[in-house]
Amino acid sequence: MSSPAGATHTVDIRTLDGCVNRKARVLETFDALDQGDSVEVVNDHLPRGLLLHFEEQRPGRFEWTSIENGPEVFRVRITKRAEV
Repeated sequence: MSSPAGATHTVDIRTLDGCVNRKARVLETFDALDQGDSVEVVNDHLPRGLLLHFEEQRPGRFEWTSIENGPEVFRVRITKRAEV
């Protein structure tokens, strides 16, 4: 995914069925990012499970930033760090 440094891509996972599909879509988007780019995830609840999944699957390769904390919309930015 070629884009200017620091670009942000948005994924609204509220429209996707199933936890597995949601995690897969976010990881797929994240993996296609260039270093320094971000994916902004929009959800209807705090995506704690997604954070745990990233900690297991991509340890040390991301920065997690809460942008909006509900009560109806939750948004987090996941920025891709250099591989360690």
